[in-house]
Amino acid sequence: MLLSIPADRREYKWEKSKIKTYVDNVLVRNKFLGIITTEVPEGQYLSLVDGQQRLTTTILILAQLYNACAEEGEVATQHEIEDLITCEIGGRLHFRLENESVGEYLHFFTAEDGRKKIRLGIEPGADIYRQADKFHEAWDIIETELREYRRRNPYTTLDQYKSQLLDCEMLLFAQKNPENLQQGSSEEIYIDINEKAQRLDPEDIFKGHCFAICKTSWQQDQIKTLWRSIKQQFFCMDKLFKAARMDHFLHFYLLTQEATKDPRQDINTELTIGGENIIIHSYNTSNKVINLLTDIETYQQNLLSFSNDLKIINYCFTRVMTATPQVIGNHRERFRELAVIFQDIMACKQNLFKLPLFYFIDQNCRKSPADKLSCAQLEGFAYLYYIYMFLFSKACNSRKRGDLANGLIYKLNAGQGYLMQFMKEILDYAGGTDVEIGNKIMRNADARKQFYTILDYFSIVSANTPAGADSDLTIKLRLFPSDYNTEHLLVNQSHTVVWHSAGYQEGHALPNTEHTFSADDFSACPAWSDGHRHWSNFVLINENFNRENLKNHDIIHKLTLLRGSADRTVPAKSGSYAKKHAHIETVCQHIMRTEGFPALLDAYQNDAPKEDVLRCYTAFLTNYFSDENTDMLMNQWNGQFSGILKRFQSLLP
Repeated sequence: MLLSIPADRREYKWEKSKIKTYVDNVLVRNKFLGIITTEVPEGQYLSLVDGQQRLTTTILILAQLYNACAEEGEVATQHEIEDLITCEIGGRLHFRLENESVGEYLHFFTAEDGRKKIRLGIEPGADIYRQADKFHEAWDIIETELREYRRRNPYTTLDQYKSQLLDCEMLLFAQKNPENLQQGSSEEIYIDINEKAQRLDPEDIFKGHCFAICKTSWQQDQIKTLWRSIKQQFFCMDKLFKAARMDHFLHFYLLTQEATKDPRQDINTELTIGGENIIIHSYNTSNKVINLLTDIETYQQNLLSFSNDLKIINYCFTRVMTATPQVIGNHRERFRELAVIFQDIMACKQNLFKLPLFYFIDQNCRKSPADKLSCAQLEGFAYLYYIYMFLFSKACNSRKRGDLANGLIYKLNAGQGYLMQFMKEILDYAGGTDVEIGNKIMRNADARKQFYTILDYFSIVSANTPAGADSDLTIKLRLFPSDYNTEHLLVNQSHTVVWHSAGYQEGHALPNTEHTFSADDFSACPAWSDGHRHWSNFVLINENFNRENLKNHDIIHKLTLLRGSADRTVPAKSGSYAKKHAHIETVCQHIMRTEGFPALLDAYQNDAPKEDVLRCYTAFLTNYFSDENTDMLMNQWNGQFSGILKRFQSLLP
């Protein structure tokens, strides 16, 4: 008997515990191993419908027994196993279980000692569902388990293990489906047996119902082709849907589709509505099933194409946007930044939060050029999504992240004021205008960079207040230049600082105008040794400016370079970093308000001796990195971000 696992069947995915239990069942316990469901095609192979996991594991067990026989010299048993698992077709030896989704996976070879063995090897090009790791994991587990059984039972022969396996029973159900069969198909029997026994995962039940509804040969062929394509593309989407199984992906897609409806029904992770499978509930005709799978396939193609296009230098978003050559030419730099923003969003781990974006991309990919986005619409949506990303993936708690932005998807589907709806969603996820960013967020370098980007570069204005339509809004955002890095401000990694007082003149150093402090000088100041890791010690700034100008100078000197003056009553100088970047000026102002800074500034202005400078510097740093002082800075950050949200609120009707 020859068996074949068609490419439209699920991949081999048994977990370690199931493999170990199955090995125990077949080698020790002599259990009934269940029902194998097949269809009888025109060729030599029975087409497997249900039983892949068990049969694949069984042939791997036999292959490992074969190798053990080779090592022990049990030639007769080895020949018996070879006859069990292979047959000759057209003068060539074939294994009795083929798998179209991995190609040839077992191979005979001659070891260095001349013994004939079997090795596991899967060609990457043939592995359409990326199962190689699972196969190798099972192969290694079976080898380890077999050795352990032999260690514990030294008097049990390999022939006895083979006989024990052969004593296990399976019930084979084979059905030959004639053309236009309108009664119970193999798939329906498969679903009936397994769904009631609750042995299938949601993906298998979903697929089984699709096949069960589509009864004719033409319909079945359509489903097989579509499902194979969907599965293959799913395994290419691992960078879009993080750590997601196929049933997760189906759930996300169906959630998105349901969000476009009014009224909307809840689809749970089992892919059911009110306990009824989604296919039976909403897609219960062959046309509906085929259209659904076709739509899923198109959705995947659009997302993958868009994601790949983002890697193209000077990509102009023509897949989702329509613009004149002049507009495209004037926005080249903006488009490069948009590509980075979309890549950052897609790289987020939280899949649920990305669904409105994926729907937005998919729908605009499907539209005719005349109906695609304008440049302003694309930019506005991307810039709002950047804030949404910060809130959803960094700032808001898990309860707030538990719901899909159904209102936003509904508005996107209707083409009605989705930018204004997006602002409402942001306010909803923020829980209003008062947001607590928190130390945990600021300790995360990526989150801190996103936050500083929003503070420094985001703006929104409206032709009317409140805005009457999306067209009233002008939304802007920039990213930090590529040569900007996160740099230490008060305490550097070298733990040294060069002090220049007001009287210092380069090349003509006067007494008490230049001091160099090392870690030893600050040994009594914990803030000096720990401060270089604290989030309040960092700003985003040009790497060369930091290296060539700020260096390891004292904080008074750095403030003068950053804003033109160390006097907080003096506004930041035009063109200075503090003038261009709100987060830098906020940090500078906080430094200048910190208790102990006036005394340090006085030491600077009066050319104080080293001991006095060290005493003032130590007191200032201790105060700056205190919990009370950093809480004050955090309150300023919260207030600035709340100001953005209050701006949203003021623009909404």
